[in-house]
Amino acid sequence: MKTIFFAVSALALFVMTACKDPSDGTGTLPEAPFVEGVSFILSPDKRTITVKVKTAVGNVTVEGCEETTLTSDTEAELHAQGTRVTLKGDITELKCDNNQLISLNVQGLTALKSLECVNNRLTALNVQGLPALQELECRNNELTSLNLRGMTALQGLWCSGNKLTALNVQSLTALQTLRCNGNLFTELDVHGLKTLQNLSCKNNKLVALNVQGCTALEELECDANQLTELKVQGLRALQTLRCYDNRLTSLDVHGLGALKELECNDNLLTALNAQDCTVLEKLHCRKNQLTVLNVQGCTALRGVDCLSNKLDAQAFTKLFSDLPQSIIYAYCYLYTEEKGVSEGNCKDFTNSPDLKAAFEKAKDEKKWTMYKIDTDKSMVEI
Repeated sequence: MKTIFFAVSALALFVMTACKDPSDGTGTLPEAPFVEGVSFILSPDKRTITVKVKTAVGNVTVEGCEETTLTSDTEAELHAQGTRVTLKGDITELKCDNNQLISLNVQGLTALKSLECVNNRLTALNVQGLPALQELECRNNELTSLNLRGMTALQGLWCSGNKLTALNVQSLTALQTLRCNGNLFTELDVHGLKTLQNLSCKNNKLVALNVQGCTALEELECDANQLTELKVQGLRALQTLRCYDNRLTSLDVHGLGALKELECNDNLLTALNAQDCTVLEKLHCRKNQLTVLNVQGCTALRGVDCLSNKLDAQAFTKLFSDLPQSIIYAYCYLYTEEKGVSEGNCKDFTNSPDLKAAFEKAKDEKKWTMYKIDTDKSMVEI
């Protein structure tokens, strides 16, 4: 019996030792130390990692691996002897994606311009003291905070798929691209960032978004949030606006001369004025509460989806009258007959002479193709 007891005890101890988590026993994950270079803490169950470095001059010295050097601008596989790896050299670019890294310290890379550490297990990332850093890609980690204060050279930031509850980017005066989707923000303030061209902050919990003064902004994606207000007037460079699946009660886009694409489905809009958006090609505004839809002067318009609103015969008469002449294919989705889907739009385009005339002219003379969604969710031409 004693033999069996000791055998079972030994087996249990072996399993506990072999399967222990990467923490230090207190539940705290180990931190990569500061070195004159970069240090990694690896997951115990992934000792083979892939990295790519670029240097200003020379090769990179490797410590803690079977390999001892890295050639600049060449992707390499490293076989770690433990869970700590150090790279030393004049590194300007570092890529260490898909390695299940637990901790990363780049404080010693004062010449670093680009850092890519996507798809790891990082809970913290300190980029302070990196004055040359221009691009930071840290998507799909477990970051809860990110301090970017003083990063005046940063041009691109990709931090989607983390657990960030706040993000302060006001000091990033050179920022051109910000993609922070799938975090836990409730507010985001980018106002006055005059170099910002692309902003994607969808799938957060935003109740406030300030983009005022972003005069270079070309693309704004803020869908799948909880916004009740969005001010985009003055964004004269804006070409694409996707703000669907929010709680917007109003949206003023009239006169945005660069706007080509607008998607504002699934909001609470009662009126939408897109007048004189002269290059607007695509307007999708289904599933709102629209009683008014103004596309007058939208001479480039080629696609409208306005089903599941409250557009009556008068509203449709104006819409059809305002549609521009189509040279190529142009379409309108007007209403749905899907089961279980609320539809408040007018469905009979023959119930008044003015409506019938405007509808037929839009189809026959302006060459617009009109559709409804059938009970089986098929698209049917009217």
